Amino acid sequence: MNLNLSTVASAALTATLGSGYKNNDTVTVVGGTAKAPLSAATLKLTVVGGKITAVSVVNAGSYSAIPSNPVSVTGGSGTGAKFNLTFNPPPGGVSFVLTGPTSATVGNVTTNSATVNLSAVVGGAADGLIIWQDEKATGGGASFAGSPSSVAFNGTIYFPNQPVSISGTYSFQPTNCTSIVASVVSFSGQGTITKGCLSIGGGSGGGTSTVRISQ
Repeated sequence: MNLNLSTVASAALTATLGSGYKNNDTVTVVGGTAKAPLSAATLKLTVVGGKITAVSVVNAGSYSAIPSNPVSVTGGSGTGAKFNLTFNPPPGGVSFVLTGPTSATVGNVTTNSATVNLSAVVGGAADGLIIWQDEKATGGGASFAGSPSSVAFNGTIYFPNQPVSISGTYSFQPTNCTSIVASVVSFSGQGTITKGCLSIGGGSGGGTSTVRISQ
C-alpha cells in the first residue's frame, strides 16, 4: 500500500556523464516504482562541446518508491549518463477511520509482509492521525507481521482499547514522527521502530519521562 507519491524536485550532474548526447536531449529516469498519472521523471540535458554541462527537470514524475542515486537514464542520443535526484516529500496524507454501528463491527488492521508507506494528513480534525480506531472496538486492534521490504508510518496509529502487535522482521523506518497509542504494544521476533517522537524514556537509557494520556 503506497498512497503518498514523491516527485523529483531537482537533478544534478555526477562524474558519470556518458557520451554521445546532444544539446536538448530528453532522457527518462530508470529505477524506483513510478506511478500514473506522471510516471517516470524526464530530464533535459544541456550539452556543450559534446559534454553535458547542465540538467533540468522536464517532468517531475510520480513515485511510490524512489530510485536510488545516482540514477541511470534511457533515451536521447547518447548512453551511460547518471544523475543525482532530489525528491519532494509526498504531498498531503491519509487518515483511516475505523468505526461501525456496534463495537463488534469496528474494523481492525492486519498486514502480512506488506509494503506500507503512509503519512498522516496535516491540519483539520485528523491532524497527525494515520489510523484511528473507535474506542468501543472489541474485535481486535492492529497486527503488523512478516518480512516487508519497506515500512514507514509518519504520524500516529491510535487504538486506545485494543492491542497493536509488531512481529517477524517488521521494522518501521525512520520518519519525522512515528507514534503508537494502544492498550498494549507488543514486539516479537525482530520487529523494531527505528524512530519515535514521544518524550518517553526508560530501559537502560534512563532519563526523565513525560507521559500524558488524553481521552
